[in-house]
Amino acid sequence: MRYKTIAVGTDGSDTSLRAVRTAASMAAAYDAELIIVSAFGSHENVGTRSGGTAETPIISEDMSQTFLKSAQDVAAEEGASKVRIIAKSGDPVATMLEVGKYHRVDLLVVGNKGRNSVRDRVMGSVATELMRKAYVDVVVAHTTEDR
Repeated sequence: MRYKTIAVGTDGSDTSLRAVRTAASMAAAYDAELIIVSAFGSHENVGTRSGGTAETPIISEDMSQTFLKSAQDVAAEEGASKVRIIAKSGDPVATMLEVGKYHRVDLLVVGNKGRNSVRDRVMGSVATELMRKAYVDVVVAHTTEDR
C-alpha cells in the first residue's frame, strides 16, 4: 500500500507533536503530502455524565496557528517535504474527518493522548472516536512515553 496524502492532528501538546513526528516520518518514507490539522474554538453543549451540558474551551485560532508552526518545524526535522497546515474551527474528530475528505487523505494519524483530558472523560478519546468514524486507515501513535 502506498499512501499519497497523510493527515495528522495537533493540539499543541508534546504528545501531539510526537504524533506529528510519526506522521512526518511516514510522509517522508512514502513521499506523501502531509497535512497538519489543528481544530480551534470551543464545543458548546457537550453532554456531561450528570446529564447537563457544558462548554469545553479548546484553543483559540491564534494558539492554533502557533501550534501548527511548531508542528511544521517538527515535520521538517523528520524530512517531510510536502507539508500543508490547516487551522479549522470545530470538534477535533469532525475537523479531521472533514479535512480528510476534502483533501482526499488516505491515512489519518493521531496520538493516543492529547491536551484535553476533560473531553476524553466526557466524550471518549479523539483516537477512539476517529477510529470508529474514519473512512480510511488510522494510525494511533503511542505518545505517552519516551521511545
